[in-house]
Amino acid sequence: MRVYWTPQALKDATAVFEHIAADDPLAAQQLQKRLFEMVETTLVVQPKIGRPGRVANTRELVVHHHYILAYRVHSERIELLTFRHTGRLWPNNF
Repeated sequence: MRVYWTPQALKDATAVFEHIAADDPLAAQQLQKRLFEMVETTLVVQPKIGRPGRVANTRELVVHHHYILAYRVHSERIELLTFRHTGRLWPNNF
């Protein structure tokens, strides 16, 4: 299964990593590594591993207890929608 990062997902992930790196570059690097490993090794093999999402037709993968990856599964690809802190407001749609 192929992975497609939406521009919003890339923007959100970059913002998360930059925010963390301002205080702890190593922690930012570790979270980034964990996210990419989970996407590349787990999600592509088990696309429905995440819980049902708050937004219709989405799923959510808890990457860290403070960070969630929202995504949508299509027949041939996984569309990554956003990566955000659990304390942020969740959008009504993607």
